[in-house]
Amino acid sequence: MPYDQMKQFLQDETAAVTLEYLVLAAMIALLWIAAGKQYIAEISDAFDQIAGEISDIRL
Repeated sequence: MPYDQMKQFLQDETAAVTLEYLVLAAMIALLWIAAGKQYIAEISDAFDQIAGEISDIRL
């Protein structure tokens, strides 16, 4: 998008609010993705630990 069109777009209040909303939504989505990756890593570590403890059991 050319600079003049972008400048005109940002001067429109509705467009500016829409752009702010989209940026905020993208930031929240990235935070959820990061939290999900951390959660998956912690669950994987917990299952690895459980698997190690189960393999140590002698019957």
